[in-house]
Amino acid sequence: MIYLKKPIPFRNFTQFLFLVHLCFIFLTPFFLENFLLSLILPPAYLIILFLSGLGTQIKSKKPVLMSLAGGYLSQLPGIVCASIIFSGKIFHFSTPEALDFVIQLWHAPFSPAFPLLPRARFWEIPFYYLLTLTLSFFLPFFPASGALLKSTQVKKLSKQGGVD
Repeated sequence: MIYLKKPIPFRNFTQFLFLVHLCFIFLTPFFLENFLLSLILPPAYLIILFLSGLGTQIKSKKPVLMSLAGGYLSQLPGIVCASIIFSGKIFHFSTPEALDFVIQLWHAPFSPAFPLLPRARFWEIPFYYLLTLTLSFFLPFFPASGALLKSTQVKKLSKQGGVD
C-alpha cells in the first residue's frame, strides 16, 4: 500500500494534476502517429489521475473532498470554456469559435478515442463534442476515487491496529 508519511499541501496536489494534464496534451501529437499506440493514451491518463489520488495524502481532515476540489481546480480551463459554450447553446447566443478550439485542445489526451465513438447527435451536437464538453466535469472524480480508496484502506488498517 502506498502511504506517505508527510502529507502534501492542497496547492501542490492541484499543480501536479494541472501539470500532468498539460504533459498529456503535449504528448498527444507524438502518440497520434500510431493509432494503436495512441489508444493507450486516454486509459493511461485516467490511471495516472487515479494513482495520484491513491498515492497522496493531502493536509486535510477530508482528503477525498480536497482531492476532488484539486481535480476541479486543475480542470478549470475546460470547465469555464464548457460552461460558456453550454450557456450559449441553452440561451441561444453565439460564442467565440476560439472556445471550441480551446476545449478541444484541452481534451487532446482523449482525441485518439474519438474515432471509436458512435456518430450520433444529441440536441444537434455531435456525440464526440458533447463528450468533450462534459469531460472536465467528470475527470476530477478519478483522483477523488483514488483518495477514497486510500482513506478506506487507512481506516480499515487503523481499526486493525496496522497504521501508526
